[in-house]
Amino acid sequence: RAVQLKKGAKPRRPVACNYLHFCLPLSHTIVRYELHVLIFRPFGAGPYSYPSRSRLNRPAAGNKGLPSWGAFTANHTRKASDMTSLPRLVAFDLDGTLWWPEMYMLDGGAPFRRDKASGAVYDSANQRIELMGDSGAVLAELAGDPKWADTEVAYVSRTEYPEWAVPCLKTFLVAPAEGKSKGDSRGGGGSRSGGRSMYDISSHQEIYPGSKLTHFRAIHQRSGIPYEDMIFFDNERWNITECAKLGITCVYTPRGLTRQEWEKGLADFARARSSSP
Repeated sequence: RAVQLKKGAKPRRPVACNYLHFCLPLSHTIVRYELHVLIFRPFGAGPYSYPSRSRLNRPAAGNKGLPSWGAFTANHTRKASDMTSLPRLVAFDLDGTLWWPEMYMLDGGAPFRRDKASGAVYDSANQRIELMGDSGAVLAELAGDPKWADTEVAYVSRTEYPEWAVPCLKTFLVAPAEGKSKGDSRGGGGSRSGGRSMYDISSHQEIYPGSKLTHFRAIHQRSGIPYEDMIFFDNERWNITECAKLGITCVYTPRGLTRQEWEKGLADFARARSSSP
């Protein structure tokens, strides 16, 4: 039955509500404290405080601790200049590994032009294509360093726009004009005025849709280079997994070719060659 309240009087809270209003926060506090004791007390932390980083990272008695990552890499990673075992063929994917954007992303495509002042490359819709990471420096090293004189360069791409990729290769300049161009093993190539292009410094251009196993088998048949003497850089994991089955040293470059991945790949190749019979 409804209860009539006097004018100005406040309604009273039921007794059960008063009990819950008092006990629920109290129980919550008790649970928090018990969890704190179980989790943080072993680390020596005070009430409602987190264990200090120095306490958690402190090595156990008699343990001098692990070396830092920088010290580890300095002691266990060799630079490419220190290696005596170099691949006879260096292969690169194009889209997402050496340049960006990918060919299918372009609005205009061929013909491409190169800005003489900046060296940048643009398609027919004036969209800029850029070399990723350290791609330009690595390609220049392959073209100009005498230690790579006996190594062939290959481009292995599954793009559906080879009619754009090949002219783009011929537009990017990566090395000075002096020196003999390797060109295409099937003919073509040659130096361009002002420098040598990505196309000029390569010996193989396998640029068409399909499995990259087909691309590498064609290179192997034409060049006679064993798969074990090849190294391949690609930004797609499935290409790495697939081509590694042939015995090629494959290097995953998810954000384009970098100097770190280049050095790591050469170290992996040298290690694989030294362990092979």
